[in-house]
Amino acid sequence: MSNRTELKRGMRLIWHTTIWAIWKSINNIIFNNGSMEVGDVVDEIIKMSWKWSLARLKIQPCLSMNGGGIRGGVLERYVD
Repeated sequence: MSNRTELKRGMRLIWHTTIWAIWKSINNIIFNNGSMEVGDVVDEIIKMSWKWSLARLKIQPCLSMNGGGIRGGVLERYVD
């Protein structure tokens, strides 16, 4: 596959992940009386994008971002 095709696939994956994370956050606000922090949603988008990408490529993940989040720079050696 060409680099352009791979780029398009990657951008679609990020787009779908973004929409899904926003949808989940809105549902949390509506149905659980929750709140939404933009930074937390961004962390979830990044984390979920990696997981979905690895799943699509059928690669066993060895690193996951948990705890302090992406901005906190915490990498742990397990997946949720």
